[in-house]
Amino acid sequence: PWADPDTGQPLQDVETMAGHQNVRRRFVAGGEPAALGVLPVGDSLCTTNPTYGWGASMAITHAFAAVDAIQRLGDDPVELALAYDETIRAETDAVFEESSAMDRLRSYRWRNEPLPDHERDEAERQALISEGIGWGALRDPDLGRALLRRINLLEPPAAVLDDPTVKTKAQTMRTQFATEHVAAGPDRSELLAAIDSARPA
Repeated sequence: PWADPDTGQPLQDVETMAGHQNVRRRFVAGGEPAALGVLPVGDSLCTTNPTYGWGASMAITHAFAAVDAIQRLGDDPVELALAYDETIRAETDAVFEESSAMDRLRSYRWRNEPLPDHERDEAERQALISEGIGWGALRDPDLGRALLRRINLLEPPAAVLDDPTVKTKAQTMRTQFATEHVAAGPDRSELLAAIDSARPA
């Protein structure tokens, strides 16, 4: 019914959402603020892949940190900028690094490029998160809670594997995923073969 022309009319044509990049901007360098009277929040400080839904959580975190710094330090613009940066730096860096890592690894797969040796540990960690925690989230309450904490940035996203119970259960679920998971469609070689067979002679 959502697409029924009798139900409603589209406001405009379908538009694409592409060209996104993970960007981390620094407003303090060498212990000095780049500008005074500026406390950047949200996307002005850090943008991540919008499919992860982390932007709003980061913006709220930044906004609360800015208000706290203003209430504590008042009118000193240098101390204000430095204190604010100190408060948000580690968490913002962690979210940026996690989004960048997930996107890099996905890019290798989509481009059918071999995984570089220096990415193998990160690929293993991300697979444990997606195939262990992600797949197991609907099968185990501990993994479900861990996934929700990661999705909603209740802690740095990489911290999801810091809990030994979660990590052990994720490893078990990843093994089950490998044996029980049914692919949603053909793999790359099957898809290329299907395209080749459909080409006109």
